[in-house]
Amino acid sequence: MSKTNLAILALLFAGVSAGFALCMSFVHYATWGFIPPDAFRAFQHASAIRTVPIAIVLGISSLVLTLITAIRGLPNVPRSVIWVAVILAAIPWIATPIMMIPIQERLAAEGPTSELIKQLFWYDILLRSLPPVIQSTILLGAVFRSIRRN
Repeated sequence: MSKTNLAILALLFAGVSAGFALCMSFVHYATWGFIPPDAFRAFQHASAIRTVPIAIVLGISSLVLTLITAIRGLPNVPRSVIWVAVILAAIPWIATPIMMIPIQERLAAEGPTSELIKQLFWYDILLRSLPPVIQSTILLGAVFRSIRRN
């Protein structure tokens, strides 16, 4: 696979990962306050069963493909640019166990309080949605630069 095709594949997965993350933040988590407290634990469990595997497949694929792109390089693109995209792809995987899982555990224990949902929503945007959006933007620019110069 050519370096440019690899970067396009990385961009594709980064974009889909970003879209999924934005939907999780703005659609899924933002509506958790409407779940009745007595149904919340079952809902949260069912939600995790359905969303976590998708997040793993998209996010890990995005991270690995961006990492391979950074290692192989991209014509006419400084490697440092792609390494920034790698770091951005890794942020959700660092933030999830450190910040997001503890909030999810508190939600499971305390129920869908307004404060916890707000906290989950904003941390999710900052740590799991914004990084792949920026990563996608960097990869898009890198692919355009690489293609334009060839």
